[in-house]
Amino acid sequence: MRKVNVGSAWPLGSAVTPDGVNFSLAAPHAKNVELLIFESEEDDYPIETISLDQKNRSGDYWHIELE
Repeated sequence: MRKVNVGSAWPLGSAVTPDGVNFSLAAPHAKNVELLIFESEEDDYPIETISLDQKNRSGDYWHIELE
């Protein structure tokens, strides 16, 4: 398992940071969000699933940073 940080709501999408990669998406009506990590684009199943909680939410935006 990798180190997980709260991340930032901006910029949207994925962005390389000094510490890893930040992921952010707009989902104003979502009750929960999961980030699925795949080892390869050919894989059918993720190698890891990370559930975001309310600390990863800023208004309509869900975000997380992986180191």
